Amino acid sequence: MIERSENFVMTINPKSKADNEKLEAVRSAIKTSNRALGTKLSIKCHGRLGKSNPKAGEYKARRTSTVKLADAARWDVYIFNKGGSSTQKAKAASKKSSMANKMTKKPATKRTTRTRTKR
Repeated sequence: MIERSENFVMTINPKSKADNEKLEAVRSAIKTSNRALGTKLSIKCHGRLGKSNPKAGEYKARRTSTVKLADAARWDVYIFNKGGSSTQKAKAASKKSSMANKMTKKPATKRTTRTRTKR
């Protein structure tokens, strides 16, 4: 089983009319949701080279995972929440409160060293 991001929606062939119609349907649903519910969802299409892509040599030489959509054989479609997920918000709140606790603690007292006296 392939592990994918929880934000993954589908993979499309950009040359396929049916796949482009699916993508437009998802985009319009996101726009409607953002207007009606006040959410901040966005769509990201990430290009994938695929097998025997003539542009593959350019990208392998650069060792990058980012592929221009014009060069991609297929696109992975993701939906992201610009407002951040609930787990991200919880982590941020936890980090903020721990930082506040650190700042309110008393500063460490300076230790004094004892000098030994000669007998």
